[in-house]
Amino acid sequence: MENLEKALSGIIENIPDLDLREHESMRLHCSFKVGGEVRAFIAPKDIWEMTKVFYYLHMNEVLPLIVGKGTNLIIPEEGLDICVVSTEKLTKLRLGTTDDTIYAEAGVSLARLAQFAQANGLAGLEFASGIPGSVGGGILMNAGAYGSEMKNVLLWADVMDQDGNVKLMKNEELELGYRTSCLERLGLFTVRAAFKLTPGDPEVIRSQMEELARKRKEK
Repeated sequence: MENLEKALSGIIENIPDLDLREHESMRLHCSFKVGGEVRAFIAPKDIWEMTKVFYYLHMNEVLPLIVGKGTNLIIPEEGLDICVVSTEKLTKLRLGTTDDTIYAEAGVSLARLAQFAQANGLAGLEFASGIPGSVGGGILMNAGAYGSEMKNVLLWADVMDQDGNVKLMKNEELELGYRTSCLERLGLFTVRAAFKLTPGDPEVIRSQMEELARKRKEK
């Protein structure tokens, strides 16, 4: 706890515009809308700010809980004396350098990612339109549905370690398997990713997304 307090003091002093909330209720950040307070909740506005946060946490030997949309996450009602770092503000989304790629930051929801692809006539992410969660969590667990998964469309991911260092890992380096990857084992998390898709008719893609949504609702 003493280390966490030192880390927070350094962060508050050196990153003045940071969204840092003390004694924050996690029910505001979890899909189940339950849970107690955490000592600190930090939502960096960009990747650069994220690296600075992790610098001070690492310097004081503090391991944070990293969250995205908080899907299927429950914090005890009595709360925890921990630091939570959220990717919820990492929401930049754009077309890549080629017509068949998309760049997305970790906090972009999978539903928004799929809708963006459809609007730009890119197929391959239809399966993701009904999956709760974000790009970061989707890569961590290789999210998938209806015969497809992130492994099929992911080109690469920029990942950050607990020291705040960022490196690019290609699809094959991430060891993407059934609801798994190497990220948790290596203590890494995604901050940005690129997806390679297939050009298609936006209306056909929309129809496929609606069909998958119907199937999901029936089940």
